[in-house]
Amino acid sequence: MMRKKQIGAALLAGTMLLSAACVSAEPMTEVFQPELTENGEAVTEESDEAMAEGAVQMKRIRYAKDEKEIYDVLMKTRRNYGRGIQILEDEMVLYETSDAGVSASGAMTKSVTPESGNTDHSQVNTRDAKVDEADLIRTDGKYIYILSPDGSLRIVSAEGADSRPVAEYDCSFEETLHRGGISDYSADPYWEHEAREMFVDGDRLSILCTQSVSGYMTMAQMDETWRFMQETIVLTLDISDIENPKLLGSYHQDGAYLQARKVGDVIYLFSEAEPMLGDSLEESDLSVYAGGQRLEPESMVLPDTVTSRSYLVVSGIDTKEPAKTVDAKAFVSGADQFYATENSLYVMNTNRETCYESTELARFAWEDGRIEPVAATRLKGYVNDSFSIDEYDGHVRVLTTYFGSVGGAIKSMLADLVGLDYYDDDYWTRHNALFILDEQLGRVSSLQGIAKNEEIRSARFFGDTAYFVTYQNTDPLFAVDLSDPASPKLLGELSVTGFSSYLHPYGEGRLLGMGFESDPETGVVTGVKLSMFDVSDPGNVTEIDRTVIRGMTYCEAVSNYKMILADAGKNLIGFFGDNRYFVYSWTPEQGFVCELLYDLYTDGFNSSDYRYESQVRGLYSGEHLYVAGTEFVAAFDLADGFKKEAALSLVE
Repeated sequence: MMRKKQIGAALLAGTMLLSAACVSAEPMTEVFQPELTENGEAVTEESDEAMAEGAVQMKRIRYAKDEKEIYDVLMKTRRNYGRGIQILEDEMVLYETSDAGVSASGAMTKSVTPESGNTDHSQVNTRDAKVDEADLIRTDGKYIYILSPDGSLRIVSAEGADSRPVAEYDCSFEETLHRGGISDYSADPYWEHEAREMFVDGDRLSILCTQSVSGYMTMAQMDETWRFMQETIVLTLDISDIENPKLLGSYHQDGAYLQARKVGDVIYLFSEAEPMLGDSLEESDLSVYAGGQRLEPESMVLPDTVTSRSYLVVSGIDTKEPAKTVDAKAFVSGADQFYATENSLYVMNTNRETCYESTELARFAWEDGRIEPVAATRLKGYVNDSFSIDEYDGHVRVLTTYFGSVGGAIKSMLADLVGLDYYDDDYWTRHNALFILDEQLGRVSSLQGIAKNEEIRSARFFGDTAYFVTYQNTDPLFAVDLSDPASPKLLGELSVTGFSSYLHPYGEGRLLGMGFESDPETGVVTGVKLSMFDVSDPGNVTEIDRTVIRGMTYCEAVSNYKMILADAGKNLIGFFGDNRYFVYSWTPEQGFVCELLYDLYTDGFNSSDYRYESQVRGLYSGEHLYVAGTEFVAAFDLADGFKKEAALSLVE
């Protein structure tokens, strides 16, 4: 009898909790279209039932009222998440409406896929052609700039056989924290410095660094306490006299360096700062500094659902005035992933506080260094990487992978309530979805329930067409027609062995896939794979060629697109892996041809240090290809069958 009562109570409680907390939908491929009001605007619903139906839930984003509100929100936000009944309490923190000062505009522009062969030297492989991304090795066609984590900047002339080191700059930092409220350090604090990436533009070179300090510090209105603090630093150099770089100015903001983007003359800098939470607001330090100025609560942005106790600090810095900030904001939720266009920043956080993983998506508008929050929403599932989201013609398109169904959630929750050891395959069944949103991140339409038991591994949007790869043991490449945002159409799929983790345009009607080959029965990886797809007819995509590097089961470049040199104009496909640099070409007549296999050991350049896996780049300038690491440069003649011309060691 007691058992029946327990189950009955569990059923009632589980049903109520499910409607309050679960984010899910039945696993079927369908197009969702929103209900419209009389004036043609989409109905916005805040309920979890709407989330289950359309898998998009409108959220709010706004500035904080005061520090007390920030403290209360952070104290309700847990650091670690898990599945089970305990995660259902305090699922969402509710706020009073306070949207004053938040921009409701921020015009979108079309994202632009980078094209090949536009200059006589290679560019950093970026997500959007109008948005530069920082990297640790770059070229401007005349020189190669190499940044080491230890702070050494080395400049090498790009002259083929005559290449030579021309300058070196030590990015040593001033060992002090550029923030207010610190009156004293302990006698011997521990400092660490790491140079991360850089931008090069004309006669300006900007180095992005992280400085860390730990020790006992005396804070304003607080007793001496042990602290671990980090700052992100931008050092801007004048390189007009290339042999004598000079420091023009430095910029500091709280937090460890995450990433950076550059639009025109403005660098947008992202860092992650950790507030110190005590038992009360008075015993806490919630302050965050950017450009030497403390951000007021009116510059700290709160979403409806805070997924992290860290801050994402975003600032705009004009390289013409490198010591000042144009604007700075702190997003009180941290950041898992970023996607940036010329006018927008999208911040994605994975939320595990509901029955299923969901993505908290926030949009910021930026222009000339000014940054304003625009909108926020919640999407069912998690986003694979920044290539799974795209901004185009006033719409945002997002691909996600999600688990399970409503029925599976109910069964699992009931089992937790009564203490039963229960497993439901449906609870862990993967599905994939495509969501189309408007400028305010309101739902427009969706395709759901795509590719059961598989997950998205790569994606690329080209105007009105989306391509994405899912994977279990084989590699289906899907094409979706997005020409009518209110009614996306799945055009078809192509199944091949292995999977592509990266997709890149390679000439008209061609799509390059880079990933791994695998056994179609077991899914075991057997090598690195290059595929060439014919996408001239999106409704009939074909794999027209492939090549596999057998036995190579790990390649950092597959998951780090900045390491990939893919240029159809020069017909170069280059990447580093297993201590070797590979260069392939591709033609319809010959398919993939390995033009260069450069083993670094040949010249004594040992990449056994794990850091080399992410610190080797291929670049070209004119008729010369360069393979560069933080401690070497090797030059090859493109016009003479990739003949090696020089091998320079940059360390004694």
